[in-house]
Amino acid sequence: MNRPPDTRDRLIEVARQLFWEKGFQATSVAEILAGAEANSGSLYHHFDTKQDLLVAVLERYRDGIGPMLLEPAWRGIVEECFPIEAMRDLHVFYDAVGDEPKFERNLAVMMESCGRFLDADGVDVVATSEYILHPHAEPTL
Repeated sequence: MNRPPDTRDRLIEVARQLFWEKGFQATSVAEILAGAEANSGSLYHHFDTKQDLLVAVLERYRDGIGPMLLEPAWRGIVEECFPIEAMRDLHVFYDAVGDEPKFERNLAVMMESCGRFLDADGVDVVATSEYILHPHAEPTL
């Protein structure tokens, strides 16, 4: 038998719906309380401010996006070509578990292959991970 959601969960869910429909600024605390069938004491027991409630909503999204969206999507795409473990372990990806020389060979082949279609001389990777064209490089098409 399913337990009804506790007050904190109801507050987060109602806030999520209202923030989506109306926006954070346009949503009043009174609307959240009415939707969650809770009193202000309950809200402030769980959250110091409305912004803290927003953080809980965002954390719920963050925590749920992997198992509810990304993992099923990856399973559907990745299993067509190779096992999901290959996305987590390069040795599996390169079919070289326990065989370091094979891993190095396969990695070298992949890097050489990538080098054939990337103009690495025209791109500079800086510490901020932004790509900047060298000022002396001519654009290639």
